[in-house]
Amino acid sequence: MGSNHIELSKLINILEKSNHYLSQKVLAEPSYSKLIETLDSEIYNLKIANKPIIKIVSPCLTLATKFQAINEANQELRSLYEFQVVSPIKQLKKITIDCDVICLIYNSSQNILAAHQKLIKLANKNNISLILLVEQQEINTLYANLTDWLAAQNCSQLNQLLLPLEDFINLDDEQNIIVYQQLLFELSKPVKEKFVARIVEQSITKIQHFFATEIKNVWREIKQTKDKYLQGEPPEQYQSKIRQAFNKINRDKQQFFKCIQQNINHSRSDYLNPFISNSWIFTIQQVIQESQLKIIQEEQKKYIYLTVEYSNCTEYIHSYILGLYQQKITDALQFQWSEINFVYAGGGLEQLTKKINTELETISSLCPQEFYLMETVLTEEKQPDLDLAKFIDSSCLKTNSRILFDYSFTQSSWFRLLISVLVGTGIYLITKLFFGTGKFIGFVILIFQAINLLIGQDIRKMKLKQHKNELKRTVENKYQNLIRLLVDKVIQTLIIFLEQENQLYQQQIDAIANMANTKLEEIKQTINQYQSRINNLNQDRAQILSWFD
Repeated sequence: MGSNHIELSKLINILEKSNHYLSQKVLAEPSYSKLIETLDSEIYNLKIANKPIIKIVSPCLTLATKFQAINEANQELRSLYEFQVVSPIKQLKKITIDCDVICLIYNSSQNILAAHQKLIKLANKNNISLILLVEQQEINTLYANLTDWLAAQNCSQLNQLLLPLEDFINLDDEQNIIVYQQLLFELSKPVKEKFVARIVEQSITKIQHFFATEIKNVWREIKQTKDKYLQGEPPEQYQSKIRQAFNKINRDKQQFFKCIQQNINHSRSDYLNPFISNSWIFTIQQVIQESQLKIIQEEQKKYIYLTVEYSNCTEYIHSYILGLYQQKITDALQFQWSEINFVYAGGGLEQLTKKINTELETISSLCPQEFYLMETVLTEEKQPDLDLAKFIDSSCLKTNSRILFDYSFTQSSWFRLLISVLVGTGIYLITKLFFGTGKFIGFVILIFQAINLLIGQDIRKMKLKQHKNELKRTVENKYQNLIRLLVDKVIQTLIIFLEQENQLYQQQIDAIANMANTKLEEIKQTINQYQSRINNLNQDRAQILSWFD
């Protein structure tokens, strides 16, 4: 008994050692407080209830209670065992819990029913010792002895029951009681060993259950984290998924902006094609062709300008062209920006944004609210603009849109006509008064000068026509160069704005990529912490269980 008590004391020491070990780690693992509480309860129960339990099971409560009193009357037995009464025989599994010996006691008029046989089978399965006692009924007895009673029972497991007596027991016969109790004394050592083994097994089971539950919960947390953020995939596999997604996004974006740039460059030829009615070159040709001449005196010099008539107004061609092509530039930029947003490359920036967002949806579980590319919206504030005044000097354009008109011949012809009239008149008067002859000489001179004047007028018209053709040709060449410059500026402006959009997209994509990688790293750390916790739980479990070996 002493050695058994030492074994029980050793179990208590192991449990106390385990509690001390857990209490040192409870700050790092708060769940240990539950196990500490469980083991404290085990230690307390072992200190106050450290004896094997014999359950007296009978269909008759009076018989079971009487038999319990007989057993507890023996002080030595009372020091070895704790006796409990179970009657009637129900909840079979509950009977076998915290039980080391089952003592079945019947009177001779009772039989081992099917439910009782299940209890016997369950007790054997749980390595619980079974004792069978039958008290003879003096009235209406059916069986002469225990052998007849046993033979009448339909029970195949009778051979697994301990029979202290060869016949019925008489609870009032001290000798019968001594024989029965002697069996209990003989069973005390193996029963105590089974009792300690049962307590050890229960303690280990509780410890194992605690750690298994906690580890299962942690694995569930890992699975929930993966399901929530990584679509159930391992972090390394999801990292590859993120890399593939952003590689595809960058490839699509690069191909998209390359295609748009090609569309923009292609529009250059449309603006400069003289055989398209709405091209800028054709328009300037038509304007110049329909323009009119205007001679303007400026600082004692005369200049020929081209003018354009429209809406009952007349305007210098250089001023008209600046206004016309400023509007054309504005319209072209607006049109091109609309094409960039909604048409080019199969839907423009709007379609690219949708395509990128569709790709981002494959990894949006990391952070659903933030993994979204802002849609590009066409607005007046955002679309590019180009002010001609910033790179075209109107005064310089004016200078290049006129020519100096040489009018000296025309002016002297009118002066010569006046002199000829005066001279001719003088000659006529003199010849008539003094000589009486040559009266037609002055008139001849006047006619000659009149003819000379008429010829001068034709020369003036020819000169004007020559200057007009020269001016239109000069202006057309210069304005075609201007148009090419304007088209280059429009294309350049669009390319610059397109590159800015490309950078804005890249900034958003890079920001989302960084966010995704940062979030993934956070999730990796969380999963690693979970796995580290599992490792610690496994180590602590192994350490505690090693003390039971």
